[in-house]
Amino acid sequence: MSKRDGWRVGHSVVAWELALPYSNARLRCLNSPLLHRRMATIMDDAWADDADHLRWVNTAKVAEIVKWAEAIERNGE
Repeated sequence: MSKRDGWRVGHSVVAWELALPYSNARLRCLNSPLLHRRMATIMDDAWADDADHLRWVNTAKVAEIVKWAEAIERNGE
């Protein structure tokens, strides 16, 4: 995907249709102390273009997201 086809985020290019869900997920992480501590994992480039992941970050309970992020970090994924 070229820069023209999406929004550049880190080393990735997020499809334009995911720009709003990505922004909302990022804001949710920034506004929650618990999510902010795990933001690097939650918003990793590997998931930047995954619509299901972004929808989950925007709607799941904070505790569920934190538990998932801790497991990812523990397993080095």
